[in-house]
Amino acid sequence: MILGLVGLSGKGQNLVPNSSFEIYDTCPYSNTDQIHFAVGWISSLTPDYFNTCATSTLVSVPNNAYGFHYAASGNAYAGFYAKHYFLHNYREHAVIHLISSLLIGTRYYVSIKVSLTPLGDGTQYCGVNKLGVLFSTIQYDDFNPTPINNFAHVYTDSIISDTLNWVTIKGSFLADSNYSFVNIGNCFNDMSTDTIQIAGSHCTAYYYLDDVCVSTDSTYAYNYIYTGTTEINHPTSSILSPNPFTTQATLTIQGLKNENNKTLSVYNLLGQEVQNIFVGKDKEVIIHRNNLPSGMYFYKLTDDSKTVLGMGKMVVE
Repeated sequence: MILGLVGLSGKGQNLVPNSSFEIYDTCPYSNTDQIHFAVGWISSLTPDYFNTCATSTLVSVPNNAYGFHYAASGNAYAGFYAKHYFLHNYREHAVIHLISSLLIGTRYYVSIKVSLTPLGDGTQYCGVNKLGVLFSTIQYDDFNPTPINNFAHVYTDSIISDTLNWVTIKGSFLADSNYSFVNIGNCFNDMSTDTIQIAGSHCTAYYYLDDVCVSTDSTYAYNYIYTGTTEINHPTSSILSPNPFTTQATLTIQGLKNENNKTLSVYNLLGQEVQNIFVGKDKEVIIHRNNLPSGMYFYKLTDDSKTVLGMGKMVVE
């Protein structure tokens, strides 16, 4: 199984796929709306993506345009504005589709890790509260942003001002609907958000985000640490075409320096391996649908030494 896609550990199960932003199909190269490069994640008003694979220091880890910070776990994290000094009620949210919808009447436990950034030069920034998680039955995105209606299912009343450490925000709630999406950020307007000015006079709050967990197991959720593959050495590019596909697709591997035999594994959203294809030293492999049901899948390319050479997503129609 792909550890970290689902985050299975003991009795706990994380309903958030790619919970630590480790699996990506493209390395970030700009600090503008690239969270969708992290497989499964969706942008609501341009949150950002940071990864050690980035060639630009704007979006690298640990050093980037907003500060210096190592990931809470793995090699990657996201970032979002929780308040902006001249954009009234401007909020960015990281959005993702849960592995399975929530069950009405069931209690769910939620945790996220955040850290305030000094916005690069550290001269103009503040800390805020109300950071948290809103669940929804519909997908919000750049064209239909997450609503700012002074409500979230889990949030903190404490102002988060720590720029050195990761701070865990956690809480629980009883599901009153079959929610399928998670929205992470600040869902409260400027009037309902408390602030503390740390430097300068302009109150802009930008936070790094990592290790997102939603589970029915409180101990697992509140102590969640990503434990999946942390060394992901992607090829320059890999092209799966067509994607989505109905019967078969061809994966073309480009820029791969590793000449060892390779194996392609395909996993469903529960992290279960559903196909295993020996690739050898070829640079192309055909993925047959066989009996795969319609839906989203992840593929992982490894060599003989089990080094992860690349990961991506594919959709079967």
